[in-house]
Amino acid sequence: MARDVLVALLAVGVTFTLDSRIATRQEQADERRAAQQEALENLRFVRDRAGDPVSIKPFNGIRLHEANLSGLALGCEEPQAPNCASFVGADMRSADLSFVNLTNAELTHSNLSGARLLGAQLAGADINDAELDGANLLGADLTGANLHDSELHDTDLFSAELSGAQISFAHLHNASLRDANLFDSDLSYSSLFGADLTGANLTNAVLTNVNLTEANLTGAVLTDVCFDDKTTWPSGYRRPATPSCET
Repeated sequence: MARDVLVALLAVGVTFTLDSRIATRQEQADERRAAQQEALENLRFVRDRAGDPVSIKPFNGIRLHEANLSGLALGCEEPQAPNCASFVGADMRSADLSFVNLTNAELTHSNLSGARLLGAQLAGADINDAELDGANLLGADLTGANLHDSELHDTDLFSAELSGAQISFAHLHNASLRDANLFDSDLSYSSLFGADLTGANLTNAVLTNVNLTEANLTGAVLTDVCFDDKTTWPSGYRRPATPSCET
């Protein structure tokens, strides 16, 4: 009798566990579908606004996870102009923004982790405190962009244009900056631990308090760079003779 009761209780427990797991999976599937539907609706909204160069583009906090925004014209001629696209706090993880025009756009606090930004136009864009871990910015134009305090771990910036960019206090662990143009950029207080700077142009760059431990500087041009005694160089690397810092 006691055995029968125990078996019955175990059966009830197993059934409850299975039902609970099924319900959880169904709930997760529903959430994924809802998120995908929201992303599609948001994408339509962005595409509609992109078609009108003078329209206001308020996309703050928008969810565009895995959305395809490639080639859209969302830039503006003057920073903070009414028709400048604003993606403050937007979720664009794994989105495709290849060849998109985001010149002077506002992207602070946005999440672009894993996003594709090949050949993207981001000159003058404000990307302060953004998440760009694992993003692909191959050949992107970031002239004068603000990447202060941004996360760029494992980010691909091969042949990217970063002249005059503000990249201070950024985290570029293991980032690829091969053949990138960093002329006159400010990398102060940033970490480039393990970064690949092969062939990069760092002429006139500010490297004060920068961590370059295990970075690859093969063929990199460091003419007139500004550094200090807190700049950490790769082991065995012969640093420039004297820092060229304006007083």
